[in-house]
Amino acid sequence: DQRFHRVAQRTSLPALVPLRCRRMARLSWRTLALLCVVRASAASGTLGRSRTRWSSSESADSTRAPSSDDTGVAPASICMLTMIGPAVAKKYASQVASQRCYAGRHGYRIFAQWLDDSKPAAQTAKPAAILARLRDESCRWVIYFDADVYLVNHERPLSEWLDDASELVMTDHHQIMNNGAIFVRRTPRMLEFLLPLWIKLTMAHTWSCTDNGSLMEVIARGYALGPGGNSSCPRRPANVAFPCYQSVFTKAFGPVPGRGGSRGRAGLKLVAPADGFNN
Repeated sequence: DQRFHRVAQRTSLPALVPLRCRRMARLSWRTLALLCVVRASAASGTLGRSRTRWSSSESADSTRAPSSDDTGVAPASICMLTMIGPAVAKKYASQVASQRCYAGRHGYRIFAQWLDDSKPAAQTAKPAAILARLRDESCRWVIYFDADVYLVNHERPLSEWLDDASELVMTDHHQIMNNGAIFVRRTPRMLEFLLPLWIKLTMAHTWSCTDNGSLMEVIARGYALGPGGNSSCPRRPANVAFPCYQSVFTKAFGPVPGRGGSRGRAGLKLVAPADGFNN
């Protein structure tokens, strides 16, 4: 869709006023994208003068990235990633615009993996896309959001959930942990074992909710059970598989915590739902 591409080709967007969920839901994709561009450009005086192509191999870099934030994580080392294709480009244009607005505000780099209709669906392409981006040594963290994710609170930086003790960060849930938002740190184990295992299991096409079910098995083998472990949970149906995984995680990590907590071990951080970053 040419209208989407004209929006996607804008530079990253600094100095944005936060957009709240109800307001965003009422705006059309064209209005929201234009609002992001105008607010950022009014602050920087660059409306219409600077553009960059946004493709699977290029990013929209912020021009106001600070050297580090309060946690010591350099914003330029945080690489946001999403995937989009022709079938949903128009449908999710406002959601992707919110991600670009947020990245520009905090000085993060943002990348788009373009999905052609002839290539694997996003559910099977996601682990490989994360691994490919993480192999870029300038990306200390890869922050993946599905294209249908609105970023609502633009005030809170991603680094609130990041630390050097963690390599995989997700929002915890009682039933299913939604990997539509997942934070992954560049570590040897992540590059050489966890992500390749996730790709292998996902491509078997036998798991409930595709890459979500396979990721539960990766968490079980990589963190809950240790080397050589196997959860023995059924792959389908979802209403049997996911409660089984939750029982494995509860036994290994304890129950889902309340506000202000997280659970996990050895690099895994499952953030309490009340403090998480997706529904």
